Amino acid sequence: EAAPADLDEEERRLRRELAQLAPHQRRRHLLPLLAPQRHWTPLGLLATRLFSQDLGVAP
Repeated sequence: EAAPADLDEEERRLRRELAQLAPHQRRRHLLPLLAPQRHWTPLGLLATRLFSQDLGVAP
C-alpha cells in the first residue's frame, strides 16, 4: 500500500497532467482510473470525483 506522501505526489501529478488537457481529454485520461480494479484506490476515488465534476454532476 502506498504511503500518504506517495499518494499526495500521485494526486499532484494527476492534477498537473489534467491541467494541461482540454475537458474531453481529461475525461479520457481519467477513464483507466475508473475501472473496477483501480476505482477503489485513493487515486481512483479522486478520478471519480474529478470526472463527475468535469461532467457537471453533483456529488
